[in-house]
Amino acid sequence: MHYHYNILHKNYEVKLLETLRGRKIEEESKIEKQFPTLEELMRNLEQLPEEIKDDMRFFGGGLINHNFFFAHLAKFEPKRKEHELEERIIPSLLNIIQEKFTDLKELKKRLVKSALKDGPWALHCRPLIAIDV
Repeated sequence: MHYHYNILHKNYEVKLLETLRGRKIEEESKIEKQFPTLEELMRNLEQLPEEIKDDMRFFGGGLINHNFFFAHLAKFEPKRKEHELEERIIPSLLNIIQEKFTDLKELKKRLVKSALKDGPWALHCRPLIAIDV
């Protein structure tokens, strides 16, 4: 996890800033003032100069993906009861899980089955639509 966070994640951040600011990383760019958050920046890729769009998509997208990943890590607690886990899930996501898989336990069972069959990329999310295992 150290390598994933301190090397890969940090590299996305540094390269994103280099793309936005050039070599003067400490100075905020005009683009950053126009789109102050990473999410706003990514939502408005089409408004960016053509010469930085691909790098912005790659480094910005990589940074958002890693931020999402790290924000959802939790300390391993093997004795936690199922209902306690469900209480920690945001209601909108829990509703989707219950509609598609009945409960969290069934989702876990299907994820494990899929991971054993298809490898580590067992969970695919369709943004704002559904979860597919």
